[in-house]
Amino acid sequence: MSSLPTSDPPAANQPRLTMTRRQFLTSTGASLVVGGVAGSLLTRFLPGGQAQTLATYPKIQIAHLSDLQVGKPIAFDYPLKGQSSYLIQLGTPALDGIGPHGDIVAFSTICVHMGCALAGRYKNEQKVLGPCPCHLSTYDLALAGKPTIGVATENLPQIELTLDSEGMIVAEGVWGLIYGFESNLMPGNVRTS
Repeated sequence: MSSLPTSDPPAANQPRLTMTRRQFLTSTGASLVVGGVAGSLLTRFLPGGQAQTLATYPKIQIAHLSDLQVGKPIAFDYPLKGQSSYLIQLGTPALDGIGPHGDIVAFSTICVHMGCALAGRYKNEQKVLGPCPCHLSTYDLALAGKPTIGVATENLPQIELTLDSEGMIVAEGVWGLIYGFESNLMPGNVRTS
């Protein structure tokens, strides 16, 4: 049995190197890869033991890096028309965040508890989406959409993002299941543009 290397913490004037969950899973082979109708599936295990599956969907361009302002959500539908989501530059690093500072994330705005709308309920000071108008669930967007208050027990579905070489932010999948769907694509029409 091998052990992980240990090292002393970095000196105060040296940057601390961190690894995103995506980098960890792809570098260690700790992810589960399964073929599916929508594309490849990966499973990630979040703090607290919750597992979320990534289903890949057609890629769409959401916005350019230059379109973002810290704390100002950009609304878009993904993967289906009518499945509302927010793209947000948090201003602080986030789990699976992209961009130069690892602070750009996207999440469904459909509450996982009973499907109530979270659009218009982003609080930049706390980096949360909520409270939900139905049962007050609130989600920490810096921690992969973890519920912090209310009755929700699952993380908010996170949109898988990539950044292309020209600074375009691209959606290409969803971590978790959007409320009210057996599959994030059934029933409905895939958004292609």
